[in-house]
Amino acid sequence: MRRQRASTGAVLAAALMLGGEGLAAQEVRGRVVDGGTDLPVAGAMVVALDAEGEARARTLTDDRGDFVLTLPPAVEVEGYQVVRIGYASQAYQANALSMAEPAVLRIETSPIEIEGFGVVAENLCGEALVGGGLAYEAWLEVRKALEMTRLTESDRSLSFDAQMITRVLDPDDLRERERDVSPRRMRGETPYYSLSEEQMTLAGWITLDGDGSLRYWAPDATALLSRAFQEQHCFGAELGETEIVLRFAPNTRRPKPDIQGEVILDRESYHLRTLRYEYTSLPLPSEAEGRATGQVRFASAPNGSWIVTDWWIRMPVVRESWRGSVQDATILELREQGGRVLRIDTGSEIIELGDRPPA
Repeated sequence: MRRQRASTGAVLAAALMLGGEGLAAQEVRGRVVDGGTDLPVAGAMVVALDAEGEARARTLTDDRGDFVLTLPPAVEVEGYQVVRIGYASQAYQANALSMAEPAVLRIETSPIEIEGFGVVAENLCGEALVGGGLAYEAWLEVRKALEMTRLTESDRSLSFDAQMITRVLDPDDLRERERDVSPRRMRGETPYYSLSEEQMTLAGWITLDGDGSLRYWAPDATALLSRAFQEQHCFGAELGETEIVLRFAPNTRRPKPDIQGEVILDRESYHLRTLRYEYTSLPLPSEAEGRATGQVRFASAPNGSWIVTDWWIRMPVVRESWRGSVQDATILELREQGGRVLRIDTGSEIIELGDRPPA
C-alpha cells in the first residue's frame, strides 16, 4: 500500500434534522478531498468535539471521500477535527462551518522524520511518552489506526463474515494436533472480548474463572487506547528498513499479569500492520513463561475501513507434579483460540479479504 503525499481538504455541509418532537439530531455531511489534487480521500476520520475537547461523534469517509456525521441530540459542537494516517491532525472552530455554505478544511501531510536504523528511543514510561520523539510520533499513528478500527467495529451498517478457529498445537514445534472451525457473522461488535480499565488495573490480563480455569484477555482497540494502558507501560521505538517497531512492556512496579510486545508500522505509509504480545507474570510455573502469546493483524479495506483481519491467543496447558519437595511442570500442549475475517458487507458491496492461513 502506497501513501498519497499531498495536503487534504474536506468539504462540509451542515443540516439540521428536525423530528416530530423538536430538535432530534444534527447531521454534518461532506467530502474529504486531497488539497493538492482534489481527489477524494478514503479512510479519513471526521470528529466532532465538545467544549472540553471530547469527541462526541466520529465517522469515516468512504471510498468516494464522502461522510455523514450524526450528532446526538442536545450536543453543542465547539469544533471539528479531521484525522488521517500520515497527515497532521487539524482542528477547526465550530464557526468554520456554515449551515448554508459548504466549507473547505485542509490538513497537511506530516511524515515522521526518520533516518537510519536501530534503537532511537526506549524506556519512556507513562506520561514521559508524551513528546518523546519518534516513540511518541509512532504511538500517535498507532492511535489513529486503533481509533479507526474501533469506529469500524461499532458501525452497525457493516457486517463481517468470519471464521472462529480453535487449535491444539504441539508445544515444541507448533505442529497442529486438532483443529475446529466455525462460521460467525459480526455486526457492531469487536471480534474478541478484552478487559475494562478497572480489570486491567485491579486484576491484570489473566483472571481466574469460577471453575478454576484461567482466562486470557486479548488487547483490543479500546484497551490499547485507554489511559490505564499508557500509564502502566513503558515504550520504545526501533527503525527497520521497511518498518517502525513500537515496543511496550509493563512498568517494573506492576506485579499483576500483564502483556509486553511490539506494534509494527509500515515505514513508508505508517499503516498499522501487526500487534504481537506475550503475557508476563503468569500465575503458572516458570516453565510456562514465554509460552502464552498472541497476535493481531490489521488492514485498511478498499472502502477506507480499518479492521482486525485475524487474531489468535496461545495458552499453555501445564501438568504439575511433585517428587517430594520438588515440583515438576510439563507443558502438555498449547491451546489456540482465534479467528479471521473473510469478507466485509458494506450494504452496497461485498469486499473479499481472501483465505489466509494462520500466521
